[in-house]
Parts: sequence; C-alpha cells; structure tokens
Amino acid sequence: VPHSVAVANATDEVLRVARHRVGASADEGVADALFEVARAARAGEMPAFLAD
Repeated sequence: VPHSVAVANATDEVLRVARHRVGASADEGVADALFEVARAARAGEMPAFLAD
C-alpha cells in the first residue's frame, strides 16, 4: 500500500509493513496526523508524515 501509516506504538508486525509512522495513539498521534492532513489539504500539499 503506497501510503500505509501506523501509529508508533503499533505491533511489530504492523510497524514492519507500514511505510509511514505517526505518533503513538496515547500521545494523540492519530489526531495530530488528521490535523496535518487537513492543513496540507488546505495548502495543496502532501502531509509531512507522508514525505519520503
């Protein structure tokens, strides 16, 4: 999957196959990622966590 994303505290199996990572779920990693998606969309950019 080109844009697979895992939280930092995902299982080892998930972390091995995910191309990108965001912060841990306990640290609001998913919420932060969604805010970044919204910010990037408004700016016509890719979210920072998807940058290679």
